[in-house]
Amino acid sequence: MADYLIYWPNYRQDRKRYELGPDNPLVDWRTSQERLHRSFQSGDRFWFITAGNSFGGDVPTAAYLVNMFVAGEMRANSGDDPNYPGNEFRYTVLAADNSARWIDPPILVDELVRPDGHVAEEHIGILLQGGPRRLNDDVAMAFERLVPAG
Repeated sequence: MADYLIYWPNYRQDRKRYELGPDNPLVDWRTSQERLHRSFQSGDRFWFITAGNSFGGDVPTAAYLVNMFVAGEMRANSGDDPNYPGNEFRYTVLAADNSARWIDPPILVDELVRPDGHVAEEHIGILLQGGPRRLNDDVAMAFERLVPAG
């Protein structure tokens, strides 16, 4: 099983649109990443970050951890959400039952995920374009300590 870092550019809009929060965490995520589709395993963990400017964080360009879940399955996107149409987002990753955790308040994790050689003034969203990134064991363990299983 693997741990993946997901940059969530639509955090502000999705939080409002889907009424996400501590009692209603994100439990599905849509993607077209073939690399992820080929390597996906039930039990993979997905760690979602956004930039501080998405919610009024102290550091607008920095990475903040906002949600996580353990993946239960990946299937074809049914097209049931017009905001994430199946022709643009081919797959839906669904959380395993009761595994999703909304992180409130968001946790600053920039030092753990910012690519080497990039200064804090560079927006984390620009640096993490290109889809999910597999986390190394040290970062995954650090995230575990920040978000204990519930």
